[in-house]
Amino acid sequence: MTPFASPVNAQGIDLRTAFAPARIFDSLGNLLTFIINFALGAAGVVFFFLLIWGGIRFMTSRGDDKALGEARQTITNAGIGLLIILAAFIIIQIVFRLANYTGTRLPF
Repeated sequence: MTPFASPVNAQGIDLRTAFAPARIFDSLGNLLTFIINFALGAAGVVFFFLLIWGGIRFMTSRGDDKALGEARQTITNAGIGLLIILAAFIIIQIVFRLANYTGTRLPF
């Protein structure tokens, strides 16, 4: 008995049958693109609900200055979040263009 682990022969393993997500995403670049698009879409949905929530709070403040200020702050924060989302999207697009990324594989 040797103190070392026995070598593993991985040459006969097809990654697409052994690892289920590999059937959907044929490259790491496609997986990263999916994750980025999903995250940006989810952030947009969060913005939309925060904007609606701030609007509801604004309408139901009934002239209370504190509640009105909190509602305005919610709407302002949602707008700042949207600007951050848009900036992130633009930066990602610039990086992909500079790297000549086509969406089928990683540029390196």
